Amino acid sequence: NVDEEDMEYFKEDLEKVDKGIRHCMEISGFLLQNMGGQISGVIATTLLPIYASVLMNFAEREDYELIDSVCFICDCMEHGDEAMFNQVSAQAGQKFVELIHHSQKKGVQEINFDLVQSCIFGLGMVASKQPSGQFAQLGDFMTIINQIITY
Repeated sequence: NVDEEDMEYFKEDLEKVDKGIRHCMEISGFLLQNMGGQISGVIATTLLPIYASVLMNFAEREDYELIDSVCFICDCMEHGDEAMFNQVSAQAGQKFVELIHHSQKKGVQEINFDLVQSCIFGLGMVASKQPSGQFAQLGDFMTIINQIITY
């Protein structure tokens, strides 16, 4: 039988194994930062689906997986070409809002503020490249900022 303590050890071991996905996120970020448009298409077809799928099922994921995926998406929006930004930003803003709301349901003691901060950064990336007045998540964004300020 597997008890709670065994599950914690298992999760710690799994997080160690999953470090490869973090390294891929970091390396792809460096590549995008240095090569931008030259590599955006390759990253969009090979790595983007992997990281995006984590955000589609975020309730079943660990925080470290979510942070890696959010950071990857942010790198795509910040350093990728315009086509990549358009592909990613269409859903990213709403997913970031959903992630923040999901985190807030945990209660202040359990909120992973690294995850929330990464999502807020991502929302800023979405907003920064949108035409003036077309940031769909503006209302949610302002509510979230006000809530965080009052924690």
